[in-house]
Amino acid sequence: KAACKSVLKEGDTVAEVNSNYKPEINKIKLTDRQEFFCQEYMIDMCGTQAAIRAGYSPKTAGVIACELLKKPKIDARIAQLQAER
Repeated sequence: KAACKSVLKEGDTVAEVNSNYKPEINKIKLTDRQEFFCQEYMIDMCGTQAAIRAGYSPKTAGVIACELLKKPKIDARIAQLQAER
């Protein structure tokens, strides 16, 4: 069995490792709905409303928005859209 190598170095915190994670922008693959969420999020920076406008249920939009905004690909896409502004 091959052992998994940790990306953490001694003294690293999870926040430091996460902040250093930068997926290649050209390789970001999102579903159509995730892309729509990102575009809608840029309107008012409100995750719940962006999720509703992207077609998610209003009952679960807040939870869905929170989950989406934690995804590195979503975060990278939003950062890309902000840089294009």
